[in-house]
Amino acid sequence: TGDRAGYVRTRNRMLEWAANTRIAGVADRVAKLTYLDPKPEAASSAAALVLARRSMELGQKDPGLPYFQMCLGWAEYRQGNYTDASRLLESALKSSMGNRPEFMLARWYQAMSLFRQGRVAEARQLFRETASRMRPLPTPDANPFNGADGVELMSWLAYKEARALMETPDQIPLDLERERALQSAAGAEPMNYHAVFWWGAIQIWRGDAAGFTTTRDRFLNWAARTNSMQVAELAGKLASLQETSDPAIKATALSFGRRAVELGRTVPSFLVWYQLALGMAEYRSGNFAAADDALDEAARPPKSGLPWNYGRLAGAAGFYRAMSLHRQGRTPEALQRFAEAEALMQPKPPGDLNPLADGAGRDELVLWLAHLEAKALLVGPTPTPRP
Repeated sequence: TGDRAGYVRTRNRMLEWAANTRIAGVADRVAKLTYLDPKPEAASSAAALVLARRSMELGQKDPGLPYFQMCLGWAEYRQGNYTDASRLLESALKSSMGNRPEFMLARWYQAMSLFRQGRVAEARQLFRETASRMRPLPTPDANPFNGADGVELMSWLAYKEARALMETPDQIPLDLERERALQSAAGAEPMNYHAVFWWGAIQIWRGDAAGFTTTRDRFLNWAARTNSMQVAELAGKLASLQETSDPAIKATALSFGRRAVELGRTVPSFLVWYQLALGMAEYRSGNFAAADDALDEAARPPKSGLPWNYGRLAGAAGFYRAMSLHRQGRTPEALQRFAEAEALMQPKPPGDLNPLADGAGRDELVLWLAHLEAKALLVGPTPTPRP
């Protein structure tokens, strides 16, 4: 909540109280409280490092040892010892407890540690994977207690810190080799529909309207009689990725979106992706109530667990849902949905120049394009990505 003075008083009181503790769990928790601060004062940091190391020493035979490894890894990260931090955090994550919600913290700090070591692609990949599993940030930020516990609060703080670091400008050059390979694959025969969709999204990102129209029309003509649910999904999405005044394109997108959902009912685990395609197409056709229904289905976590890339899926659905609500005159609800979707969003490509940075794929591009459009509609004009 921004009450730094209150936090410092609480932290100092706990450090004093725990200074001589011989209880591993106490040492662990007080050290973590101290290292929630990205830049603790030197004396506080030194005292917390003693506690973190003590928790490891006392906890060698404790079933909770992975928690103490995570704590010391966090402490070493704050000290700038990134290699040691990565080693300890990796040990915690490889333990039998590594998939528990509490160890989201270890994943965030491992991502930051890798980034500091210059392993940027690995860091951003881990960040994206972890963000896709995270419960959305509270809205507004001033109310973090909306059903959250201490573990989630720490995870949210770590996420914000990691996200700020991952978005640090870092002169990553254009991945020209990868881009040229993708462009070549998109133009090849027989049709590589994955590459064509991806290349079309990049053309929109670059502002190449003429090139995108050619790519889109080629895909739609090729896919006209498809019985493949994935081809129908990507055709519907490609035709819906940007606003159009052409009623034929809107109708074609809607036809593909409905076909994808109809065919996809036989594969429930992938149906949410086809619902997203349908929701996008319904939105473009001005069928806002139908769009809302499809987008809500796309963003609803299934009972069997989160689908692959859930953060990208729910984020993109959320941005289209926000635009739909706005078009219906429900602006407060639209802004709420926008904020929730933005909390799910992965970092944009550095400098807006490289949409292929660090292994980014087509789902990221769909998400980023939806964000740009929704932000311009709801918040105000935003710079167009540079060619």
